[in-house]
Amino acid sequence: MKCKVITIGHDYGSGGRDIGRKLAEKLNYKYYDTEITAKIAKESGLAESYIKNNSEYATHRNYFLFTLNNWTAGGPSLIDQLYFMQRKIILDLASKENCVIVGHCSDYALRDLSDCFHVYIQSDIETRVKRVVEKYQEELEDPTKELEERDSRRKTYYRYYTDRKLNDITNYNLILDRTNLTDEDCVDIIYDTIKRIK
Repeated sequence: MKCKVITIGHDYGSGGRDIGRKLAEKLNYKYYDTEITAKIAKESGLAESYIKNNSEYATHRNYFLFTLNNWTAGGPSLIDQLYFMQRKIILDLASKENCVIVGHCSDYALRDLSDCFHVYIQSDIETRVKRVVEKYQEELEDPTKELEERDSRRKTYYRYYTDRKLNDITNYNLILDRTNLTDEDCVDIIYDTIKRIK
């Protein structure tokens, strides 16, 4: 198969992780998401909870304030160092084995690989809120507002490290609106698409 690595970007609550995991199983590929966080924790000695909160999300939704807070005169900030470690791990994983990698700016890190296929999963806010509350069982005071906040912080982080927009269609080979699709529908569409690539 030409596509040795599949990256999956996604809106929070759209089911990108579940789709990625099921796709990896169908392809018999390795799956990486939280495993990347664990690898960064092992290398850095930092808590996984800290890395989880700072390896895909900006500390502030405002791009200027995040940039300002992330600036340091003494060299790369801790968040910069986490990003560099994350990028190195992703490049290393992609060079060693067939895999599906979810999030972590992996589409950008692997943008120059000819055997990589980039997917973005999106969904309407109502479907995402329902998934987060019911499936993830997160207790959110104002689910819609909190998802929009996470979206904004994730977009800020992505823009800061890639100089691109997170959901820009030109970044991906395939974008799926899974509002009316099951996880299995999405997996089948991605699988059938990459099988057709010569």
